[in-house]
Amino acid sequence: MKKIPISAILWLFFLTSCNLFDSGPHINCEKEETAVSFVELNRSPGVPLPGGHDGVSLCRPNWKNIELRSRMSDFGPEELSDVELIITEQEDFDRYIICNDGAPEIDLDEYFLLVGVTRGMPHWIHVKEQNVYLSCDTLSYRIEITAGTATMGVRGSYMVMLKREYSGHPVTFNVFWGSRSNLE
Repeated sequence: MKKIPISAILWLFFLTSCNLFDSGPHINCEKEETAVSFVELNRSPGVPLPGGHDGVSLCRPNWKNIELRSRMSDFGPEELSDVELIITEQEDFDRYIICNDGAPEIDLDEYFLLVGVTRGMPHWIHVKEQNVYLSCDTLSYRIEITAGTATMGVRGSYMVMLKREYSGHPVTFNVFWGSRSNLE
């Protein structure tokens, strides 16, 4: 019987194992990002909402029903988001959201809400911009905030309404610091 050198067996194993661990084509998700349309319902006061609103939020969190983390030690050093809600049911909407007169009617059979609150800050928070993107089957809700000049501590809040067709996707909330210039 002819003996096969151990190096040949190892080489054969190496060649076949590469295919065993390859999960197929690798997708670069950032290049496949698609903007998702939404209606902006809330942005911290002082920054006008699109569509001619005067900076007063159309809807806001019902603070008495939202559990906030109270100690700064509850947060990681770069963590800016405190509360992240996905509202798909009328019961949750009634519990967590208050809308002003003039707010659009929100039909939760056709739409759902992404709602967030920043951690407490030692200064005023402006929500400069909000965007929603779909990438690799995940919704990315991006909220750019800036620090205001008032030294009164506050939490920023933000809220968007999206078409229900996106409600089955996982959601990530990404709150980040933007520049102070160009608050419009």
